[in-house]
Amino acid sequence: MANLDTLLTAIENRQFVNVSYETPIKDGTVTRSRKWLISHLYESRAGDICVVAYDGYRKEVRTFRVDRIREAELGEAAPLPNVPEGKALLYPASYRTCRAKPLLVTNPDNYINSGNWGVFPTATVLRHQA
Repeated sequence: MANLDTLLTAIENRQFVNVSYETPIKDGTVTRSRKWLISHLYESRAGDICVVAYDGYRKEVRTFRVDRIREAELGEAAPLPNVPEGKALLYPASYRTCRAKPLLVTNPDNYINSGNWGVFPTATVLRHQA
């Protein structure tokens, strides 16, 4: 899965990724160019690999399916997040939090100690543990 490898590399290196993404519409599909900054990947209960990313097209964090990516290439390095003093930006680090968006918190130790959140994006696919 070349696209999956590209997405994981983008997380590891904190790079944007430029994708051609196919979206179903009433009369078929539409393919759009998008620029993402990926937070994490997870496997849905249905078995689809999903990407949670800031989407430059919609200007918000959204969830996308990897099987709808037609092309993916690494982009430029992303700037470090601007985090206010006294706060921490945390990323989902377990399947339990896989559908969540990154959080800005004042008490990061409580979240990190739970094992469900981390200070860096996780460069793996979060999977359900039976």
